[in-house]
Amino acid sequence: MQQVDQAAVINDFLLEADKMSEEEQQAFYSDLEGLNKTYFPTPKQDLMHRSDKDEIWCYGGNGSGKTVFNLNEGVYHVTHQHPYSNRFENTPVKWWYACVDWDAQRELQPELIKYLPGWWIKKTTFRQRGIIDFIQGHDGGQIKFKSYKSGREAFQVARVQLMSGDEETPYDIYGEMKARGTGVGGIRRFVMTPSLKGLTWSYKKVYLTRAKTLDTRDVFNMHLDENITLDAGEIAAKKLEYVGAEYDARIEGKWRSFVGLIYDFDINTMLIPPFKIPSSWRRVAIIDPGTAVPCAVNWFALSNDYDLYVLGTYYVANKDIETHTRGIKAMSEKLDKYHGKADYERLVYFCDPAAAQERKEFAKYGIFTGTAKTSRVGITRLKQYMRPYPPNGKSKFFVLDGWGNDAFVDEMIDYKWKTTYTSMGQEAVDEPQDTNDHCMNNAKYAANYFPCLADVMKAAMAPPVEEAEWRPQSRVAGY
Repeated sequence: MQQVDQAAVINDFLLEADKMSEEEQQAFYSDLEGLNKTYFPTPKQDLMHRSDKDEIWCYGGNGSGKTVFNLNEGVYHVTHQHPYSNRFENTPVKWWYACVDWDAQRELQPELIKYLPGWWIKKTTFRQRGIIDFIQGHDGGQIKFKSYKSGREAFQVARVQLMSGDEETPYDIYGEMKARGTGVGGIRRFVMTPSLKGLTWSYKKVYLTRAKTLDTRDVFNMHLDENITLDAGEIAAKKLEYVGAEYDARIEGKWRSFVGLIYDFDINTMLIPPFKIPSSWRRVAIIDPGTAVPCAVNWFALSNDYDLYVLGTYYVANKDIETHTRGIKAMSEKLDKYHGKADYERLVYFCDPAAAQERKEFAKYGIFTGTAKTSRVGITRLKQYMRPYPPNGKSKFFVLDGWGNDAFVDEMIDYKWKTTYTSMGQEAVDEPQDTNDHCMNNAKYAANYFPCLADVMKAAMAPPVEEAEWRPQSRVAGY
């Protein structure tokens, strides 16, 4: 039977199966057994199946084969037929497959049935006509379907061996999916096309940190060209549908490159484990006050070798100045406890120069601040610290992991120049964005209190001045 006939048969079955008895359903699956599509993984899909990590993320273009991988990875595990893993040997596997909503499940479920062997299926229970709630296996295993729109609560309580997500999983649901695998050796598989809406949480917490999480997570990219099941003409036609950033995401499976990113921040080399700073280092704290919007405070330190560090961050919204003062003092005490009280005696606070009234209120509750310098060279100076320098080619800017610094990193990797749209497309303009920039304001203010690194490095790398050779002067003037 041709593939299109198989799909029609499955779709017709799903529309009527809720009225069928268990015996009638099993008879259908037995008849379907000879029609099921054989899965021949592409080289990239096979590479992902070989991964033994607890978590796999695949960022792929449309039609690259990422969803086919995800479906068959689950089929392998739930039927105990995985070619490379016996992680759940002799254990009935509970598998949850989640996607954006139930309409998406309506499209995905027939694709799963194409690969799921009929001999494993015992019973199919429907959520509504045409949409499966769960599939029960003869060995006690189960496939349960979920929708992100059902919210975090729908992903609680149970212990589940395998969690699969199709398209980007909301961050709170992702946390629940991790928790469901506790105590049962749970694993997670996620596939998605990079978002065109911006740099989302998975870009910041998964994609950017991939080099630091190799022990527990593998991150893959799938290009449309890697789907060897498509003919060249079909691939060429798909490529003609998109241009620019949309081509990057939907064809190459790459996160779009935004016009005008200000800082070249590499989270894999610049986010480092915390350590105790010496008392000789210069340090400063900058406050960007806010009540409805976040109040951001960042603590900075400069080493004797001109390495600039972000030590900690306080980032809280919807509080008054008195409450912020208590929070800032509490954060300072935590830093004091870690680094040693004596190390912080030289700390100086500065505040946004436009916040004269807030400075008075902070002083009222015990935090006395100077007025931060507003020079625009702050961004230029900070960028200088991020450049690679000899002898090891590393930058001189670092953020200590933890200590509330997630907020600082989130702003930095998405901090852009304002843009304007012209007849020639999107162009950057020489002015930073004025949203989600509280820590970034602090950073550019702080850079003004530290040396201009370009001047420092220029002086350090300049060749030594040779003394002029002494010669006896002629007694004749002009010679």
